[in-house]
Amino acid sequence: MAVIEACERAGAEEARGGAPFAVILGLAAAGLSLFGPSEKAAAQGYTGGPNPATATPQQGIQNPFGPPATTAPQQAPQSPFGPPATTAPQPGLQSTFGPPGAPAQPVAQPPPLVITPSLDVQTTFTDNALSTPSQKQSDVYFTVSPALFATEDSARLNGVFNYSPQAIEHVAVSSQDQIIQNLLMSGTATVVPERFFFDAHASMSDISRTGARGFGNPTEAPTSTSTHSTAYSGSPYAQFHFGPVGDAEVRYIFSQTLFSGNTAAIGSTVPGQAVGGLSSDTQNEGKATFVSGEILSRLQLNTLLDYQKDDTVSVDNSTHAIGTVGGSYALYPTFDLIANGGYERLNYPNQPATGFSGNYDGATYQGGFHYHPRDDRSITLQYGKTEGQNTLSGNASWAATPLLTLTASYSAQTQTEQQSIQQNLGLATQTTPGQTINQQTGLPLSLTNPNLSLQNEVTRTKTLDAGVMYQYGQRNRYIFQFTRTELGVLAGGASSQTTDGGILTWQRDLSPDLTGNLSGGYSATVSQTTGTLPSTSEAVTATVSFNYALTDTLFGTASYSLVRQSGVNGVVLVDLATVGLHKNF
Repeated sequence: MAVIEACERAGAEEARGGAPFAVILGLAAAGLSLFGPSEKAAAQGYTGGPNPATATPQQGIQNPFGPPATTAPQQAPQSPFGPPATTAPQPGLQSTFGPPGAPAQPVAQPPPLVITPSLDVQTTFTDNALSTPSQKQSDVYFTVSPALFATEDSARLNGVFNYSPQAIEHVAVSSQDQIIQNLLMSGTATVVPERFFFDAHASMSDISRTGARGFGNPTEAPTSTSTHSTAYSGSPYAQFHFGPVGDAEVRYIFSQTLFSGNTAAIGSTVPGQAVGGLSSDTQNEGKATFVSGEILSRLQLNTLLDYQKDDTVSVDNSTHAIGTVGGSYALYPTFDLIANGGYERLNYPNQPATGFSGNYDGATYQGGFHYHPRDDRSITLQYGKTEGQNTLSGNASWAATPLLTLTASYSAQTQTEQQSIQQNLGLATQTTPGQTINQQTGLPLSLTNPNLSLQNEVTRTKTLDAGVMYQYGQRNRYIFQFTRTELGVLAGGASSQTTDGGILTWQRDLSPDLTGNLSGGYSATVSQTTGTLPSTSEAVTATVSFNYALTDTLFGTASYSLVRQSGVNGVVLVDLATVGLHKNF
C-alpha cells in the first residue's frame, strides 16, 4: 500500500486427483455464489506469459503477541520463483506521456466484484528441451492457458480466485507434453456480521522434486522429477467482543497437502543428491485466543491455547500443544515491550527414540519489543525458547522515503515441508493474475523454495528474507529480494540443505502501450548427508521481456531467457525465446 500511495503522490507532483478436487471445487463454487450475479469485468493489466497460480490467517501454531500484519502493496512485484511476467500498465499508475501540465485524471474505483476471463497462447523456442548438460535437443512447444481471475471486496466476502490450467504440446520431445493445473484461492466470508466467519485457501501447481532451479527460472521442470501439489484449508471461527475488557476468538482449521506423481524416492550415486519419498499430509487444529482491551490502559494481555495434529503416511506424524499467557506494555506511544510464557509439548511418536532431537515437553517463553513510529514503519524483535530451541525471530517494514520501502524477516521453527506449504498458503494472495505475493510484506512468495528438494523430513528451518521496493518517477520500478534458508535435519540419514540467493527486477514503462522487464537472479545450494562431503549447485537466470498493448484487452508479448545451472552432474545451459498473445474478455 505504501508503494502505491507513493506512486500516486509522485504522479501528482509530476503533473502525471479425487476428493481433494471435489473439496476445492466446492469451496470455489461457494465463493463464486457469494460473489453475486456476474458483471462485465473491468479491463485488467496483463502480466504476460503463463499465469502459474502458486499459491489470510497463517496456518499452524503462531505467536499472538507480535504486531499486526503490515498491508501488502496493491502493485504486486514480479515473482522470482516462476516464469518472468511481462507487465502491462497497471490501473492506478498514470503514464508520464501526454500534454505537459495536464491534470491527473481521477482513477475510477473498481466495483466490489471483478471477474476477468482470459486466454494465453504462446510459442516457445528452446535449445535444450530436457535441460541436460550434454546431447541437448532443440524443440518448439506451444502453450495454451485459459484463465479465470476474480476478486471481491465487499461486506460479505473478501478474496481472490485464479484458475489457469496450461496445455503444453511439444513438436519433438513429446515426453514433456503435459496439462498443468494451476490454482490459487484465498478468501474470508462473513457468515454472521461481527460473529461468525469462514476462511478458505487452496492451491494447485506442479513442483520440482530435486530443487536447485534458481530464481526466475522459466524453463520446464522435467516431467520425470516433478510432482503435482494440491493444498487447501478451511477454517470456521467465531469472534466475541466484551467491550473494553477485550476480544476472544475460537477457531478450527482443517487442511490437507496432497502430492501425486513422482512421489517415490529419487536415487543418486552422488552423496547428498538423493531425494527421499514424499507423502500427503492432513492437519487438524483448534485454537482459542483472548486479547484484553482498553480497560488496562497501556497494558495488553494475551492468552493462547492451541492444539495441532498432523497425520501423514510417513514417520513425520506429530502432535503440538501449547498454552501461553503474556502481554505487551506501551512504554512509549511508539515503543512496546513484549513478553509471554507457558507450556509446550511437541511430539513425533513414530520417530526413533534415539538420534531424533525434535520432541519437546516443557516451558516456552519469549521477550522482545515492537517499535512503530509510523503506520509504514515497524520493527519487531523477540528472543526466547520455543519448541525446545533457543529462538530468535523478527520482522521489519520501513518506508525510508515515500518511494522506497525496505522489508526483512527472520524465523526459526521445527516443521515438515507439508507444514511449510500450508503456512505459505495462508500468507499468499494475488493482486495481479499470476503474481503471488506475501500479504504481510508485499514481496513475491512461493509455496516451496525452488532451490530445495521436496521430501519427507522433520527439520529445524531457519529463514531470512529481505527485500527492497523502489519506485523511481512514474516509469521505473525496482524490486530486489534476498532469501537464505537453512534446513537442519533432526534425524540421521536425511540431507541438510542451505540455500542463498536473490533476484533483481527492473520494470519500465517505455511508452503508454509498451512496458519492459529486465531481471537477473543467482542462487547457491549446499546439500549434505551425515558422514559425507557436501555437494553444491548454482543457478543463474537472466530475462528480458516486453509487453505491448495492441488494444485495451489484447496484448502481445515477447521474451528471451538464459538459464545456467551447475552442480555435480555438470553444467546445464538453456536458451528460451517466447512470443505470445494474451486476450482479456
